[in-house]
Amino acid sequence: MTDQITPASVIEGILALREKRSIRKKEFDAADIADKDAAEALEMYLLGVMNERGEEQIKTSAGTAYKSPQMRVTMTDREAVIKFTLDRIEKNDPNAFDLFTNHVNKESVKILLENRITPPGVDIQTFVQCNVRRA
Repeated sequence: MTDQITPASVIEGILALREKRSIRKKEFDAADIADKDAAEALEMYLLGVMNERGEEQIKTSAGTAYKSPQMRVTMTDREAVIKFTLDRIEKNDPNAFDLFTNHVNKESVKILLENRITPPGVDIQTFVQCNVRRA
């Protein structure tokens, strides 16, 4: 007798796979954190050596370590950023919006659509997908 495929057996299979993947991800994430921390400690050592020597890079037969200037940018005062941008617009600055990326807030779009307003220049795709949850 062969097993029948039923909605219940498919849902059980999906939930079992989800649990299996969750366990694997937790194991991977735990090991990966340790690896990332170890790599960061080694990179900090090399950066210290370069700083001590006044060098920008260290070339070896195994590879090259080099300094790479970085920057992190976070919005801390949304109103100030908006005011700054509006001031630039008033001055006809063609780069007034260069501080922003091309992301659109999905929740704001939902509210507009509920009010029968479709924002121009925004691609909106609606679709139905199947989700599964435990009983």
